[in-house]
Amino acid sequence: MNQSPLDLLSEDDRKELELLFSIIHSETLSTAARLEEVARLLAKHGLLIPAPVTEQTWSATELAAELAISAQAVGRLATMHNLKVAGFGEWRLGKAPNGKQIETWVYNAAGRARLLDLMRLNTHEQREPDCQ
Repeated sequence: MNQSPLDLLSEDDRKELELLFSIIHSETLSTAARLEEVARLLAKHGLLIPAPVTEQTWSATELAAELAISAQAVGRLATMHNLKVAGFGEWRLGKAPNGKQIETWVYNAAGRARLLDLMRLNTHEQREPDCQ
């Protein structure tokens, strides 16, 4: 019986290879985020690849602090106004508070500007109710 080269891998190596393929084939992560994660995995084995140059991004938590609202409110606002699309940011891998790896949305400058505009508009509407 022929043995597959994958059969020669340790369980840890097999898990790492599965993670590598899941990152490569992710349909939600941006190309830059996939490259960054692949580079991180390969760095553990001494193969250093420079991280891709990316634009500045902000997490929902960072924008929440700036807007004096919760990160959940930022997420709801973004969802309500369909801001979790390519023009306003990208999906990246991050860590949840429990240590699990999760996909998380980060906002680019256009996404941040749109959220700030929406908050200003919302604040303005709350201060000046319609006079009919």
